[in-house]
Amino acid sequence: MVQAEPTAVTYVGLPLGSGASHTLRKVGLRDAYRRTQAFVDACMVPVTPRTQFLTFVRVPELPELPEWAHRVGDRFGRGDGRRVPIADSDVDDAISFLEEVDPQPHNRWGMSPLWMFTNWKVALLDPPTGKPFPGQDPTRYPQCNYDGLSLGESSVQLVLSNKAAVSAKLCFPDLDDARLRKILPTFQANAPFKFSSKHWRRWTPTKTGSFRSKTIMPI
Repeated sequence: MVQAEPTAVTYVGLPLGSGASHTLRKVGLRDAYRRTQAFVDACMVPVTPRTQFLTFVRVPELPELPEWAHRVGDRFGRGDGRRVPIADSDVDDAISFLEEVDPQPHNRWGMSPLWMFTNWKVALLDPPTGKPFPGQDPTRYPQCNYDGLSLGESSVQLVLSNKAAVSAKLCFPDLDDARLRKILPTFQANAPFKFSSKHWRRWTPTKTGSFRSKTIMPI
């Protein structure tokens, strides 16, 4: 049931100060992709088609790699010169290319030049019913944003380079603490990373029509 006065709980894992993602340590690139897609399939439903692309990043202390750019262009198209869209049918081949150049050169901060991004914009599923939680609608939370998304929206991003990392921005509408704790084990069982207890916020409306948030610890 959708509440007349909307509330929400958000999880941002991890925030920008922590690298904006969960690093999947000791997980190969192909397995990281498989596990992240399985997480989306089990706990979410896409609201738009996923998008994915290879991109070359200018890395301090490293020279550019024009020969890699030519190889990517010959294999997947030229894109805009630095960002090359990857069709669903080419995902396996794109991961194979990353495996071929692994390990990539990196600078003192561990930055490497070639990254693959996969982005899912999703609605979250209620585990008991397998249907989307009601109320996942940004128009219920006018002009309220969290970490680059409108409140009421959720997304998952996977980044593959020399390592795999997942960023999850999840918005659960109208859940009290007891129900949130009841459904979280299903999400954790399917997630390729461990949820942090420190990056959850509850959002409640104010008298002026905006929303305020406070940190909570549901796990």
